[in-house]
Amino acid sequence: MRSTTRGAFGLFGAGSSATRAGKPFTRRINRCQIGRQVSERWAQGAAILLETADRARHAPEPTFHFTFRRFTDDPVGCVAALYRDLGLPFDAPVAMHVKIS
Repeated sequence: MRSTTRGAFGLFGAGSSATRAGKPFTRRINRCQIGRQVSERWAQGAAILLETADRARHAPEPTFHFTFRRFTDDPVGCVAALYRDLGLPFDAPVAMHVKIS
């Protein structure tokens, strides 16, 4: 199973665009309810990550983990590491294609 790990702040981008319109969703804010919802979502996300990691441990194919920060800081190096992990050649034409794409 191949997977990427996105940084926490990268997950909030899509949901935050609706708040940029300047119109409130509601006039009443229940901070405790919002806190519970956020905590539940983080717990659900953590459970999904743990379940996925557990399944990957028992999978016949290896798992390649990398962080979103690692990928954005050095995309070519990250892809080269993935190719090495898969036993594939990462030569100059492949590197050039990764840089262009």
